[in-house]
Amino acid sequence: MGYEGDLVDKVSSDMEVVVIEDYNTTGLVGNVNMLKGERKQGTSDFKKSTDENTFFWFLRSTGNSLRRTKGRGGSNALGKLTFPLASKVRTFFVVTTREDGSRFLCGQSIVRTHHYRGEDYEGKLFFAEPELIQGNRYGWTPIRDQKLIDEFCSSFNVNRPIDEPGTSIVVLMPVDEITEKKLGYGTLANYFIPILDNQLKVEIKTYEGDLAEFGAKNVRRLLKEKKLDWKEAGVTKRLNSKPNPAWSSLSRMQELERLYDAKEGTGETVVFELGTPPHDTNKAPDSDDSWIRVLPEEKSKKLEEMTEAFNSGKFLKLTGLIPLKSKQGQVTEGPYTLILHKTDVEAAEAHFYRDKISLPLVKKKEHVAQGVSSLFIAEGGEKNPLAAFLRDMEGPAHLRWNKFDKNNKNFFHVSSTNQFITKLGKKLVARMMSSSSDKEAIWNKIFSRGKQEKNIVHYFDIQELEEGGAVVTAPAEGIKDKDGNEIDLRGKEFIARVGYPTPFAQNLKNPPHRNAIDTHAMDWSSKGAEIFFDVEAREGGLCYDRVRIRITDQDFRIELQGTDTELKAQIALNEVVV
Repeated sequence: MGYEGDLVDKVSSDMEVVVIEDYNTTGLVGNVNMLKGERKQGTSDFKKSTDENTFFWFLRSTGNSLRRTKGRGGSNALGKLTFPLASKVRTFFVVTTREDGSRFLCGQSIVRTHHYRGEDYEGKLFFAEPELIQGNRYGWTPIRDQKLIDEFCSSFNVNRPIDEPGTSIVVLMPVDEITEKKLGYGTLANYFIPILDNQLKVEIKTYEGDLAEFGAKNVRRLLKEKKLDWKEAGVTKRLNSKPNPAWSSLSRMQELERLYDAKEGTGETVVFELGTPPHDTNKAPDSDDSWIRVLPEEKSKKLEEMTEAFNSGKFLKLTGLIPLKSKQGQVTEGPYTLILHKTDVEAAEAHFYRDKISLPLVKKKEHVAQGVSSLFIAEGGEKNPLAAFLRDMEGPAHLRWNKFDKNNKNFFHVSSTNQFITKLGKKLVARMMSSSSDKEAIWNKIFSRGKQEKNIVHYFDIQELEEGGAVVTAPAEGIKDKDGNEIDLRGKEFIARVGYPTPFAQNLKNPPHRNAIDTHAMDWSSKGAEIFFDVEAREGGLCYDRVRIRITDQDFRIELQGTDTELKAQIALNEVVV
């Protein structure tokens, strides 16, 4: 990736840039000449002057050793590496204006360390004043000359005068993947809630003057009029074989709008309070003792009411507290809200927010359970211990919480707290499903493609394994047709399809959704039968939720291991008619 030919000629004649600007903010504050964070004497904590120096954290600090005690640089969900990685020449410039009218200009290039003509070159270059601070090779200082800054702003169409506090970032020669539409759709997918909350308004303007605007009112209108299409904009579901955080769909965004409204108390919303994990330092949030306290008790009136409301299509607004246990002996509780809703399979996604920041890859843009949408949010900023805790767990790109985070090293159960949040929605759905499924054992539902659906012959006896899976055998009374005649299954073939049912489906006998499970990745074994992983889809490729089984002995046994024990898998065996 890069410009071919003479780069100097290209820059001299024409050059594309992307300009990102914010308004109604403070700009990058703090001592611009601070080269190294200052710590409190005898501790690993930074002094307040260092902790609040956003100029230092965004433009100077490198690595996790120089981190803020309350979040990392770029904590508004634009990681500091976002900008050089968006440039073909890994270069960006910054103009920042403060509330006192002071204004600064600097630039950076983040490239590989390299050796050229006998000289070693490091991987970071700076655009700044020519004089270094105390001769330090890293002691660059930003440009203060207002005339030079005005010329820069004019050349790159930057709107950052001395009376407009905030920060403008100029990315040189953006990579080909960056287009106006992709920027707009990616922004909407990741900043949807602050836009709906009227705390953020986004404008995307081209050099020709075309303007796209995302605000609370027009976003709702675009959703209502069905005028949003990520596929048409070229935003793919996966990027380099991984989930694309910029991707979404019309149905998912419409559902997120409904989840947000439910959080705000509008629509058909029913509120329940969940239990609190134990405060004991020897009991982790993601433990059996904890889940007993948090989840509604089986067969309780509360669970019955919750299940009935959820099954009727209402939104469940679940509130709770998570204890955060410091190694100094203090325990603080942080509040959270979880919204659950039964919806279409295509609209279902598990959304996670810390304040107004989306963490789209916590569950890799999947759902907590098939046909269930959810919104987990911890808000309140530094006033909410949980929000502050989660902020420190975010990686540089603010896409997920790191369960192996070392920044909260002064707390117990960091990884378990992360797992608790990730599993909470799934655990609640599983508890409600177990309540709804008491009357009917899903594993024993056999499906047939035969013409006489009402007279299905049960060829198999299916027993669920406690550790996750099933055993398929011939019925103890033998295999007989509807007239009582014995059936010889030897040589017959069946397609076995395994999946998790849509929660609370009106007809539990509906086959599992084709995307629900990867059967090929599970452990199959057989006696008196052969198993083949070659079932093809109509549009080509393999069906990973199905296997082909050929019976070779009347006394057969087929065993499957590896299903989720909480989601009551179901298996459908259909005879292959030759």
